[in-house]
Amino acid sequence: MAHSSSNTTQILKADGGGRTPLSVSRALPRHVITRAGSRVGNAALMWAGAYAVAITLNEYAAHRIGTVAPHGWNIGHTTALAFVMISVALYVVSRMGLLSPERLLDLGLLYEVVGGFAVVLGTTAGMVWDPHAHILGLSWVSVWIVGFPFVIPATPGRAALAAFATALMAPAGLAAWHLLSGTPMSPPRVWSGLTVPTFICAGIATAGSRIVYGLSRDVERARALGAYRLEERLSQGGMGEIWRARHHMLARPAAVKLVRLDTFRGMQARQAALARFEREAQMTARLTSLHTVRLYDFGMTEDGTFYYAMELLEGLDLESLVKRDGPMPPERAVHLLMQACRSLAEAHALGLVHRDIKPANLFVCRQGLDYDVLKVLDFGLVRPENAPGQTLLTGDATMVGTPAYMAPEYVSGESVGPLSDLYALGCVGYWLLTGQRVFDSRSPIGQVMRHLNEAPVPIGSRSPAPIPDALEAVLMQCLSKEPGRRPASTERLEAMLAAVPMDRSWTPARAREAWSEGVVG
Repeated sequence: MAHSSSNTTQILKADGGGRTPLSVSRALPRHVITRAGSRVGNAALMWAGAYAVAITLNEYAAHRIGTVAPHGWNIGHTTALAFVMISVALYVVSRMGLLSPERLLDLGLLYEVVGGFAVVLGTTAGMVWDPHAHILGLSWVSVWIVGFPFVIPATPGRAALAAFATALMAPAGLAAWHLLSGTPMSPPRVWSGLTVPTFICAGIATAGSRIVYGLSRDVERARALGAYRLEERLSQGGMGEIWRARHHMLARPAAVKLVRLDTFRGMQARQAALARFEREAQMTARLTSLHTVRLYDFGMTEDGTFYYAMELLEGLDLESLVKRDGPMPPERAVHLLMQACRSLAEAHALGLVHRDIKPANLFVCRQGLDYDVLKVLDFGLVRPENAPGQTLLTGDATMVGTPAYMAPEYVSGESVGPLSDLYALGCVGYWLLTGQRVFDSRSPIGQVMRHLNEAPVPIGSRSPAPIPDALEAVLMQCLSKEPGRRPASTERLEAMLAAVPMDRSWTPARAREAWSEGVVG
C-alpha cells in the first residue's frame, strides 16, 4: 500500500468477504444520472426561451455587424418554431416517465447537436453578409456548446463527442442556409469567424465536462462509502487514490483506497483487476495477526470504484525509511524481521503465500505507546500454496511480484510456497542492513535471472557497520537457491533470528527515542 507525504499510510481490507458482484456499473454516479435526467426537460424549456431571445437580439443587431435582415417570415423563424417544438416535446417526454434517466441523458446529448444546428441556422437565416464585414466575438452556438455540459453532465468521452459534433453544426448550418435560401456562399472570413471559435469552445466544454465529471465522482464516493466520510486525499497513483477517512459513528480514523477500474483497458483487464482486489480484501480479512494490517470494510461504489477501508497507520515503509536514514542497526533489523515472520506465519498456516514481500510492503508504525510496530501490507498477489498458475508472467506478459525480491523458483518452475516468502524476507534483511538490493540489473528479467544463477555478495562486505556472523548466516541461508536449504518454516526463521547474539538489544526505550528524534515519524 502507499503512504502519504505526511508519513501516514493507508490500507484497506475487508471484514466480511465477497459482498460485491463482479460487474462494471454506470460510468456516472447514480445520483448524478437521476438528477440530470429529471432536469433535461426543464432545461429544454429554458433553452427554448433563451433561443427566442437570441433570435430577437440577433435580428435587432443585424445591421450593426454588416447584415440586412428582411422583413416577414423567413427560414430563421421556421427554425425557431421547430426548435421550440422539439424542446417542448423533450419536456413532455421527461415528465411522462417514458424513458429511464440514462436514456434521457442520451437524448439530451442528441438534443445538444440538433440544438446547435438550429442555433446556427436560425441566427444566420435572412442575412446577406457584407463582403467587407468582420466577424468578431463568439456566436450563440459557442455559448450553447460551453454551457451545455454544466446542465447535462456526461462522461468525458461522450461529452467531447457531443461538443465537437455540435461544433460541426456551425459550418453545416451556414451551408444549409445558403442552400435553402439560394444566396451566394459567404466569404472565407465569415466561415472561419463562425467555425473556429466553436471548435475552441468545444475544447473548453470538454475540459469543463471533465471537471464536472470528476467532482460528481468525488461526491459519489463520499456518499457511497457508507459509514466512512472522506476527509483528505493523501496520495494518488496510476490505479487509484488513498484518502484519510473517518467512521461516522465511531469517529475512528481510517485509510480508504479507491481503485479506479476504468484505468484498465478492456473488460477482461478490468475483471482481472477487480478479482485481484476482491481477493486481497477477502484474504486479508482472514488474517488476525497484530502484524498484519487490519481491514475494516470493502466494497464497490455505484460508479464502479472498488474501495478498501483499513486502519490508518502512522509511520514509514521500510523502503522509504532506509532510503531516508540509511542502513539500520542489526538489532533493529532483527526486531522488525521477527514481526514480519509472525504475520507470515499465520498466513502460511492458512496455506497462503504472500508472493510480494518487499520493503515497500512492510510498514513500521506507532500504535498507542508501542513504537516500531511492523505491519505487513498488500496481499494483492496472495495465493494458496501450490495453486495452479503461479508463474513469473501473467497471460498478458505482466510480471507477477517484484524482481528485486523474487525467489529463483519463480523462474525455474519449481513449487512456489512459504519458503519463497522466506527468500524475500532474506532480501529485505539484506536491504535493511546494507541499503542495497541483493542484485541489481537494468531490466526486470535480468534481475530475476541473477537471483536464479548468481551467488549474492556477503552482507558483511557491503554493510557500513559490523554485522553479527550468526545474523549474516541466517539471512544468507534464506537466500539459498534451493528452497530445501532455507529455514524450514517462518516459525523456525523467527527462532533463529531470536537466537542471534547481539551486543545491544533493541528495547522499547530505544525505539521511542528513535521516534522522538524523527528517525521514523
